[in-house]
Amino acid sequence: MRHNINYAAPVFLQDDFNNTGALENPSGLATFGIFRGHDRVIYWREVGR
Repeated sequence: MRHNINYAAPVFLQDDFNNTGALENPSGLATFGIFRGHDRVIYWREVGR
């Protein structure tokens, strides 16, 4: 299941994300249920460094 997420952000969080010259709200793509994982893994965490 995929959902486009749009956030009505305050002005200080808006930016020109698409180089159109206008301030825009941030957006993203949330994906749920695509990766089930292994049944023997109790807890899985990714750590970015």
